[in-house]
Amino acid sequence: MIYRPELCTEEKLLSYAKYYYIDPDPLNPLAAQILRQPIAKEDVLWPEDVETMFAPGYQDAMLGYCLFEGGSYSSLYAQLPGVNVKMLDWWFVWMTLPPKSVPREQGNLRYKIWCPSDHFDHYPADKASTQQLTDPAIPLKLRRQGIHAVAVESIAGGQAGSYQTIPLHPTPNSALSLPQACWDYINACGLLNVVASDHSVTLQFFRETDYGCEAIFRTWRGYVLSEEGRIVRKEGFATPTKEHVLADLMHNLREIPHLAKFLPHLYAEEGKKPVDAY
Repeated sequence: MIYRPELCTEEKLLSYAKYYYIDPDPLNPLAAQILRQPIAKEDVLWPEDVETMFAPGYQDAMLGYCLFEGGSYSSLYAQLPGVNVKMLDWWFVWMTLPPKSVPREQGNLRYKIWCPSDHFDHYPADKASTQQLTDPAIPLKLRRQGIHAVAVESIAGGQAGSYQTIPLHPTPNSALSLPQACWDYINACGLLNVVASDHSVTLQFFRETDYGCEAIFRTWRGYVLSEEGRIVRKEGFATPTKEHVLADLMHNLREIPHLAKFLPHLYAEEGKKPVDAY
């Protein structure tokens, strides 16, 4: 039985409220076994080799974590049967816009359905970001890049009082320096989200497959994105705890595979409507 807070009356009236009641699958036993121990440092994808992430095939440690002095690294791999990049381009815009018919203090149902135990709210932080997200002249793939948003969520599986308010800054892909061959590969078969803060860099790569797509994520804590587009060390950053790194990884393993359980159906129902329709 997962933690699933009761929806308000206005939320229950929305057609997509039904997706809130779909249970996520339990953690894959293989993933659970892999995460019992950290990966070796030689299996870390260090930032200077980041371009190897954008090539056919798989690296040795597609799932795992490693702690080191002044930082950490984590990698995630998940399969999303039936999901394609077109759906994801739409999803990341749509779920950032709270439904207009629901009082704001009730959070964002669009975000809640993604991970009922962990998610409460997600919204643009300013008027310019809202305008960018809803501008039909901008391709969906580009609408989130460079906006300012806020997420209210837990990485503790919905434990009481565990929600955190997290500023989000989806970085324009152009801010990341990669060889042109990498961009050609990304544009041909996938979607890349770059999320850079003042202490971490995450690359979220969704790659299409014959069954749908796969999620390949890499996070470096204790690193920042330089003006030259390189992922570089942040001096003076404290080494994260194993508990925090693992909790964040487990949160992603709850929410990312869960997309496949509802996104194809949701997109078929809502994908042709304005993203802020209701």
